[in-house]
Amino acid sequence: MRTLLRLALRDAARHRGRSLLAVAVIAVPLTMILLVLSSMTPPATDRDTALGSLPEGTDGIVTATASTEPLTQRPESIPPWIDQEDRFPASPSEISADLPDQARLLEWWNSPTLLMTTDLALDPGDQSRASSAAAVGELDAEQLRTLTLHEASPEALDLLLPPLVDGSAPSDGEGVVISRAAAEHGGLKVGDTLQLLAPPDTGWRSTDGRIAAVMEDSARGYTVAGIADGDAPEAWALPEWVAPLTAADQSGVSRHFLLLDAPDLSWQQVRDLNSDRVGVISRAVLEDYPPHDELPLLPLDPSVVLARIVLSALAVVGAAVLLVLLVTPALTIGAERQRRTMALMIAQGAHPRDAARIHLGQGAVLGLLGSSLALLLALAGIPLLRALLASELGPAFGPLPWYLPACLLIVGPLLGVGASLPPTIAAARLDPIAALAARRPAAGARRRSPAAVLAAGAIAAAGATILLLAPALPTPLSGIVLLPGSLLLLLGALLMLPGLFGLAGALGDVVPGATMLRVAARDASRHLGRTAPAASAVLACTASLVLVATATASFQASRDLEEVSMVAPGRATIGMETPISDEVDRSLIASVLTHLADEGLVADHASVLSSADGTWLEPAPAPGRACPSGEGPDTMSAIDPDAPLLCVPEEQAYQPGLTFPSWIGNQLTVMAPEDLRATGLDGAEEAADVVAAGGAVVNDATRVSVDGTVELLRGDSGEPLATVPGAFVSGFEPAVTISPETARAWGIPTRYVGEVIVPTDSLQADDLEELREAALAESPVVQVSGKPAPDALGLTSDRRWTLFFVGAATVLAAVATLLSMALGRGEYAADLTTMESLGATPAQRRHYGAMQALVLLLAGLPTGMLVGFTIALPLVGTGLFGVFLTTSVHRLLLATGLAVLVLAVGASAAVLARPSGDLIPRTQD
Repeated sequence: MRTLLRLALRDAARHRGRSLLAVAVIAVPLTMILLVLSSMTPPATDRDTALGSLPEGTDGIVTATASTEPLTQRPESIPPWIDQEDRFPASPSEISADLPDQARLLEWWNSPTLLMTTDLALDPGDQSRASSAAAVGELDAEQLRTLTLHEASPEALDLLLPPLVDGSAPSDGEGVVISRAAAEHGGLKVGDTLQLLAPPDTGWRSTDGRIAAVMEDSARGYTVAGIADGDAPEAWALPEWVAPLTAADQSGVSRHFLLLDAPDLSWQQVRDLNSDRVGVISRAVLEDYPPHDELPLLPLDPSVVLARIVLSALAVVGAAVLLVLLVTPALTIGAERQRRTMALMIAQGAHPRDAARIHLGQGAVLGLLGSSLALLLALAGIPLLRALLASELGPAFGPLPWYLPACLLIVGPLLGVGASLPPTIAAARLDPIAALAARRPAAGARRRSPAAVLAAGAIAAAGATILLLAPALPTPLSGIVLLPGSLLLLLGALLMLPGLFGLAGALGDVVPGATMLRVAARDASRHLGRTAPAASAVLACTASLVLVATATASFQASRDLEEVSMVAPGRATIGMETPISDEVDRSLIASVLTHLADEGLVADHASVLSSADGTWLEPAPAPGRACPSGEGPDTMSAIDPDAPLLCVPEEQAYQPGLTFPSWIGNQLTVMAPEDLRATGLDGAEEAADVVAAGGAVVNDATRVSVDGTVELLRGDSGEPLATVPGAFVSGFEPAVTISPETARAWGIPTRYVGEVIVPTDSLQADDLEELREAALAESPVVQVSGKPAPDALGLTSDRRWTLFFVGAATVLAAVATLLSMALGRGEYAADLTTMESLGATPAQRRHYGAMQALVLLLAGLPTGMLVGFTIALPLVGTGLFGVFLTTSVHRLLLATGLAVLVLAVGASAAVLARPSGDLIPRTQD
């Protein structure tokens, strides 16, 4: 075996050009797969992120919540909680009872989002308790900024403060350190004065509890003592404002501590603290991670787990099949070139099995080299892509798992051996006399017989039938049958390629003046060792492009159907990040909108109101459209009036959520009819007429009865309020929308929330970001959101990710096709030399090369599209990638990718058909 391996290596080294191309064919798809895996991996694990969040010099962070239930946390995170207004968090003495004896706690305090200005008459160190609305009512929007204040003792502040870039830490209650971002936003430097104001409490509660209510309508003046590094608007001061106010009204407000001198804190002690509603992120626990059986179990749905297992298996097998389809052509063409060498070996006494072993050894070596090169390229490309695309794609391109390189170095040779099986089998059956005479095996004719083509078609049809029936089967059985169906379809399609070359020749017989096409098709049928691999690469790459274009488009289209918005795509909304009062909010937003209109960004706007006292209304299910207790309508039932009612568990039911940029709105929205029309949504005109008639607009189709009415219930009691004319608007955010007149008639007070923005031009993703930046530049106290319109490629918010995946598939397709065709250059050049020796002109040779490319495209491109769509549609329909509400295709992106593939084939043919300087002798001709 050693001798055979040496022969294999010597042959690979002798034909280094072919070997390098084969290694490249293996490395390119593996590199793409590694980069895609990296793109879906965060740069840091949750454990590393948690360790990085702990201030240097501390042993942990302790949070005492005011929730009602014990916490169940994992070492790297504290789960979300809601502080209850009548509950008190654990005291330092109660916490210390579960800590090591020597442990110390240093408390610090966090404010709600505060307003920052420099124009109030409030000296450093002075504090007032007055109406924020009155204080800022006369200020322009551009004079206000927002930030969050952290207070702590000098010792704790020294641990919490980021590195200072200027100035020093505060030494008294007058000084404050602000972040670099806050300094830049406010145009501040060390020594300047500023004032911080706590806006009125909105009533919304989160993990910061009642702190907004504790501090509302209070203000304090400061002198900037220092500027710290930081990209978020923050400030740090001694405990002179937030801390006293919180101490006087601690109920419903969490407490935060730095943990010191506790390097040996155990996981059991953390769990004991959890029972007292105290969460802990401990450095000791993170560095000595608890065993898996001591961690809280995450709720798992068995059907979801099985579906993910099936999906992972499909992904692995699909990637392996794709790689084999791309790599096998390279090794097959290499074996085709070695036919005469192998024949000489057999003629000198070697056994055909020895020739087969040489191919296996060569495949293993090339697979090892290709996988090693792919690993090196991926390791070099990941940090580069992370640096180039971090701002575009967010936290992505993380490190590859530690075990992946070892697996890759094992999989590479196995992949090479698997891809070598077809040429190995051919070598074991090699007829040395025919090989020495450069004759094709007679079996090729049998493979191209009509019966063989029909058999291949039957195999492909069987696979397609299994795939098309898969969506009707329950999950995960539907996913299990996808694998054999896909393999059968691919096998049948590949076996049909020789027959498709014959069909291309038949087309040449029918089309006048297509003699060269007929000749090219005949030669493709005769030289299957060269043409079938290249056509297989075209088929596999086309199918991959179709699959990616369909999956990404279906995901985007389904998400667009699921998501709700206050406005149609291309429009936006604006609200207050820190609401103050109706008058102030209206004034500030009006100032921003005037500025945006002056810049030519806004054409019109319309007011949006909501309930001022928290009143909310619940639309009752229409007669015959109600679900049992504990269940609700699924998404399709809720967004499509013609869809049959399907009830699912409440956690899976239609839950549209909120997107309007304000903390004070709820599911009850109040809009005048003309303002409702400004949303631009489909059905807004009819909805405006219904609202004008005293009716209600809902976003759930199951709430509108057949007679066009909606029954509204009081949300707090469930008692009927009224039955009014109703209208359904798909994708509209509010659960219920009524007019201001109807709200007054029902005694519902209203509160200003924000504005619908009608831009001068429809907003795409980049335009929406430009509008947001322009609004924030005028006043950081506002928030802008919206739904971008599709761009020229039909992409919206997923534009960059979709371009990345489709672009990766396109590059892979083009490179793999180029390499596969380049590997056949020797045999192709010999045929062209024969033509040249018989008097063919360079133009005729180029024409012949173009027809060869056309034959490959006619065979591989349509077949690949059929295979891709036949696999993609069931994959979407089975729901293994999630719930797809519709099936779509990025047509323009797919057309662009296929055009690049066609150009790659054409460019390869043009290069291979270039006239040579001298004739190449072919004695056998």
